[in-house]
Amino acid sequence: MPWAFGASIDRKRELFILEGMDAYVIRQVVPTPQDASALLSVEARSLAESPYQPAKIAEILGWPGQYAYLAEYGRSPVGFCSCLQVPFQGSPRLEIDLLGVVPEHRGRGVGTRLIEYSVSEGRRRGVRRFRAIVAQGNEASLRAFRRAGFFASPRPRAMLVYELQGYHAVDFLPLGWRWRIVPSEAQRVQLAEDDLAVRGPWEEVHRLWDAQGELVGQGRCLYVQTLSYRGVWIEDLWAKGAEALRGLGRAVVERAKTLLLDEVGTLWAGREPLPLLREGYRLVGQYFILTRSDER
Repeated sequence: MPWAFGASIDRKRELFILEGMDAYVIRQVVPTPQDASALLSVEARSLAESPYQPAKIAEILGWPGQYAYLAEYGRSPVGFCSCLQVPFQGSPRLEIDLLGVVPEHRGRGVGTRLIEYSVSEGRRRGVRRFRAIVAQGNEASLRAFRRAGFFASPRPRAMLVYELQGYHAVDFLPLGWRWRIVPSEAQRVQLAEDDLAVRGPWEEVHRLWDAQGELVGQGRCLYVQTLSYRGVWIEDLWAKGAEALRGLGRAVVERAKTLLLDEVGTLWAGREPLPLLREGYRLVGQYFILTRSDER
């Protein structure tokens, strides 16, 4: 159904009208318990993924790089979108992380408008690259992102997740092997391990050498706090052989333990992720990467 737009209320609030009848409002969520409760009410009825209470959601939304938007019908919240602004090759990228609309308001374009509004606000902050990850079978979300100008990857990728159940360190390196963590050039910050410190977010590069001193693995990792978990996202992963892949996958897990995180995740583009599965990662499904670039 086509959207007809009404008057702009202010910078953080926009009125839009569907076929001249139903009025919706999109606005940015502010980091208060009241707004956090409103967001969680929609999240519980649409996704039901967040383990947090309103006070924690409000705290997270007060951190740099955290943005969330509510769609309201009358005074009732009916949809939401949460985003992370992350470092990407020296410039920011907006990750549209969670998108949810309550059942009775689906099929009206609310999801598309939430995405478009998130992109518009990101552009106002200087962001020109946008990304989302959507499950292969989630046709509604895929349509919403395509209508908002996103393009899907040609093929889905396997999402692998390691869920941390404890924080006891494991000795995993073969004799003579070395593992080193290098903060990214984009954000060299000193991080305290007793503080989550995922308020950036920040990047690190993990490198692995074998007993002969040859570089056999490298992973670029993004540390994030979302509205559903705190963890490590492996952006790029390269390894020379199964042993190196297992070692690098385990190295990122061990780093996550020191930071008391919830999980490690990655999208696998290779043929067979068996080495990572043997390290305790599990396959959670097939996902498309959706991107939009507004760079000229």
